[in-house]
Amino acid sequence: MTKLAELMMVLVICNLVNPVIAYQGKEVRRISTPITTGGKIVFYSYRDDNHDIYSMNPDGSNLTRLTNHLAYDADPAWSSDGSKIAFVSNRDGNNEIYIMNADGTNQRRVANNPASDVSPSWSPDNTKIVFQSIRDGNSEIYIVNIDGTGLVRLTNNPAFDILPAWSPDGNKIAFQSDRDGSSRIYVVSVDGINLIRLSNRQTYDGAPAWSPDGSKIVFYSERDGNGEIYVMNADGTNQRRLTQHQAFDRFPSWSPDGIKIVFASSRDGRLDSGIYEIYTMNADGTHQARLTNNDWIDSRPKWGKSVKP
Repeated sequence: MTKLAELMMVLVICNLVNPVIAYQGKEVRRISTPITTGGKIVFYSYRDDNHDIYSMNPDGSNLTRLTNHLAYDADPAWSSDGSKIAFVSNRDGNNEIYIMNADGTNQRRVANNPASDVSPSWSPDNTKIVFQSIRDGNSEIYIVNIDGTGLVRLTNNPAFDILPAWSPDGNKIAFQSDRDGSSRIYVVSVDGINLIRLSNRQTYDGAPAWSPDGSKIVFYSERDGNGEIYVMNADGTNQRRLTQHQAFDRFPSWSPDGIKIVFASSRDGRLDSGIYEIYTMNADGTHQARLTNNDWIDSRPKWGKSVKP
């Protein structure tokens, strides 16, 4: 074996097994290759002169339009297995929760109520959906079976309870509420008891999203004078900022492996336009990258698993 061939073999072994390995008394470091987190990102966009749901790969490729309706389609949310997407549509006259397959087929309405039902989030076993509704005269959190039966009201407060997110263990619901004077993050058991406030700032905290292992919650906050993405432990401790930009960074969602976070931002020259694009970053806030580049709004991204063929 030639010296070159021997060195190449060492580099291959090094890349697969160990980041640093000795070769003829010298260190040979692994050739680093980019790690791409799998799954699919779903979001809503006005790019085709209408609000519809789209999906794409985590690098922004393979953009696919999933809904194509003259009505407003928005607020997509993945089932835990990546096989279905819940979303909001007013195609039947008012905002209701709908479900479709991951490829956009078999779109159907979950429930039918004259009030507005929005912001769906799946239970981990994919049998129920939690959402916000004003069906009883105020914005509250509800749970319903995916066939539309078994409706349960989870919160009952004069304040606005919105943007619920179901914990990965199935036991808790995180949500946003202004019940204590300003918008903060709360967690409640799925039976509606054991309400706990996680954030305690006088500024705006909202849009909570659980990490896949349930140990952390990423959220949006204006506590430092601008809309940024923050993360905290699931018990509310160790709150820290992930983004720092004069634009608004909103609606974070974790990758299925917890390595990255997707979010919407008005940065890149769109500060005053109200136009958002989709970005990703590592879970520690590093390596922020833009995925979409469109003259209309792209927002409410959710990162889900890819369905295996």
